[in-house]
Amino acid sequence: MSTSWAVVRAQPTGTGDIAGTFSTLERAEILLADLDDHVLVRCDEETGFRVVHYWVCHARVSGDDVQVGPPHLLVGAGRLAHRDHYIEEVEGVEAKDKESELDSVVSGHEVHHFFSYATSSDRAQELAETHIRELLTREP
Repeated sequence: MSTSWAVVRAQPTGTGDIAGTFSTLERAEILLADLDDHVLVRCDEETGFRVVHYWVCHARVSGDDVQVGPPHLLVGAGRLAHRDHYIEEVEGVEAKDKESELDSVVSGHEVHHFFSYATSSDRAQELAETHIRELLTREP
């Protein structure tokens, strides 16, 4: 595993708010110099720390018309984890009800907007594709 650096503000719960993650110490120190109450954490196999990133994938299904955006990092959702302390890595699919309802009214037929999220881009994409198959095969 390669080394990365996380600039983190500790929280009373023992978790941390991540201000940024960097592949080089020099870049991390630039941000750290601007933030008074943050600390620098080395994330690698030796220290046991890692940053859990979350990826999101947006999609729209309207009849046979399927649009799936590429997975992208969910900014501000990274969490600092340590191998000795379990954190729940959540994933799922969330409907965008208001957007779906408005699009359905405007277009005159049923439209589904949703997003999927997971701790890897591949898994976020997989969840989106699975949900699309479910939408396309369910009875009207």
